Amino acid sequence: MPVPIPSTFPLTTFPFRTTTLEEATELTQPPYEPPPLTEPPPERVCATVTGSGGRVQPGWEERWLTAPAPNDPLTMEVCVDDRTPDVGQLVTATFTASDPDAELDGACAAVLVWAGPAPCGAPDAEPEGRAPTPAESAGHLTTSRSHTYVEPGPHTVVATATSGPCCIGHPYASSASNTFLVEVRDPA
Repeated sequence: MPVPIPSTFPLTTFPFRTTTLEEATELTQPPYEPPPLTEPPPERVCATVTGSGGRVQPGWEERWLTAPAPNDPLTMEVCVDDRTPDVGQLVTATFTASDPDAELDGACAAVLVWAGPAPCGAPDAEPEGRAPTPAESAGHLTTSRSHTYVEPGPHTVVATATSGPCCIGHPYASSASNTFLVEVRDPA
């Protein structure tokens, strides 16, 4: 019969805890940091402008048979996707306009001028005599326009929205305009 050997160590239990793989990974790996960007992200810029309105057009008696309601103003937002593009890079502007009492259509509804004169056509002819006061009719438009600059430097972008028929003194027509400066970089 074997004889038990006396132990010099007392029999104890140690308070060990098991570690999961996720916990071990969290303890041994530093948090992920993405590499630094070599180019800054495009500098998108937006602006909202409210046009004229809020009053009855002076001299309405000469143009309309009955007094029109006060004109509610047009609101326009223009966003340029990159205010600091490189030469040869396509730049896009998104144009949104709303008028609660006049429609937005025709050549003058949304004009975006990247450089040079506005492309708005000749004004419509003024009707002769007094006419029935037109009904209020809400208008909304969203459009995008793109342009590629071929020369570096500062360039002025002018955005204009006009509601109601172009240039005929519509009682609910409004206009709003905003100017952006685009700084075109030379990548060389």
